[in-house]
Amino acid sequence: LRADYAIECYKAEWKAFLPFTLVLLMVFALGMPLVLAGYMLRHRHELQSPAMREFLGFIIARYKPGTEWFEIQELVRKMILTGVLIFLPTKTRTAMAVLVCIMSVSLLNYSRTPSSTLVFWMYQFSYVLTTCKYLVTTFGYAVDAAGTNVGQDENTLGLSWSLLTC
Repeated sequence: LRADYAIECYKAEWKAFLPFTLVLLMVFALGMPLVLAGYMLRHRHELQSPAMREFLGFIIARYKPGTEWFEIQELVRKMILTGVLIFLPTKTRTAMAVLVCIMSVSLLNYSRTPSSTLVFWMYQFSYVLTTCKYLVTTFGYAVDAAGTNVGQDENTLGLSWSLLTC
């Protein structure tokens, strides 16, 4: 996919794509986790049966019995961190992202969800690293490297990335 910068927001061509975009948003971003959660909730007592393992095995096979919900939690976490944050006020985005990341690390450690120890530690490492990224961004709002206030997302995100890669 390539971005077409000739298309201006709220013009006729942009409005022509709006229904298609909204349908995809509803079906994939919101519908998929809701349908999966509803189905798993309805069949929660049968999740370990052979028939259910055959039907949902690609989702629940990696997790310990009783923690099959983790895939839904992971979908919601990714949806919040990649899409929902944009609708929040600029100054609260990274704080909300830190909250989501800390809750994810807590849930992971509470449930010890993955059946493989190596996979658990990879999840742990990636969650903590993501939390650190947003923490550096949050602290970057206060003062940049030169001691002046940072006022734009682009500058802060660039500053946090440069601090992480040094």
